[in-house]
Amino acid sequence: MSKSKKAAKKTAAATSAAKPKTVVENQDPAPKPILRAIRVTAEVLEAAKAYKKATGKSFYALGLESISERLEREGYLKAAEARVGA
Repeated sequence: MSKSKKAAKKTAAATSAAKPKTVVENQDPAPKPILRAIRVTAEVLEAAKAYKKATGKSFYALGLESISERLEREGYLKAAEARVGA
C-alpha cells in the first residue's frame, strides 16, 4: 500500500473518531437527572429505604432536591433552574 493511501486511511479514521455521536433527545419536558454515587452511612440508607416505602420518593430524588436547595440558597443556582431539574 502506498503512503498516500495509508495517510488517507489515518485521516478518515481520525475524522470519524472526532465526529460527535448523535444523541437522541429526551422526549420528556424535564431532563432526566444523571445518577451519581454518594457515600452514606448504613443508618441513613436504612432510613431512606423506610422513607421510600412510606412515601414513594427515592433516595436519589431526595438527594437532588437537597443539593438543589443548597445551591439555590448559596447563590450558585437560580430558582428556575433548580425547579427544572427536580
